[in-house]
Amino acid sequence: MSDHIEVGEVSEDYLDQLGIDLPPINGSNITLLFTNNRAAERMPLTPWTTAHRMGHAFRRLPEYEKFNRAIEIEFGELLETIYELEKPSRYGDFDKQRDYTKYMRQLMQAFGSMRSAREGELLREGEFAHELLAQYIINGKITFREDIPRELVTKYAWGNPTWDGSKSSKIHNDEYMMDYVVEKLRAAASHFGILCEQMLNACVGKIFVM
Repeated sequence: MSDHIEVGEVSEDYLDQLGIDLPPINGSNITLLFTNNRAAERMPLTPWTTAHRMGHAFRRLPEYEKFNRAIEIEFGELLETIYELEKPSRYGDFDKQRDYTKYMRQLMQAFGSMRSAREGELLREGEFAHELLAQYIINGKITFREDIPRELVTKYAWGNPTWDGSKSSKIHNDEYMMDYVVEKLRAAASHFGILCEQMLNACVGKIFVM
């Protein structure tokens, strides 16, 4: 099965390569075949893990790319609105790009309501889309925490944030802007849920190998 990991969408003919007996494929369903459970010692195959890995299986679909792009845009706007942190040019300073990615991950963990975010276990910003899709599949909706961090910190020295490794909120003294960000989060949660539903509808009748 090591030749069939995170393949994504396949044809029914592809399944012959797996060399196993499978039940008839139901064209009214989404068919997802797991060929492995890597990292099982750290991550048992729970319903949430299964839903999260559906994101990995769907990641090449146009509907998934649209969903992921919407998350990048929305959270980029939040970083700029709250912390006046603009996304650096992709051709610019590598250190700035790396730091921006760290701040983005911090913000996603701050607003995400799933366990990985609450416990600070979001390994990469790219995993956030998978986690949001899992939340939608399991709970039927996406929700965000609405406590806006006063500071995002990526570097510490002697237990204190460093000047070049932290960004302070520019809106905490502005009640209107605080309310604006909360409403923006709620609207984003609703919009992301719609995109998840569209993605799942587009997957009906398709076969995926993960």
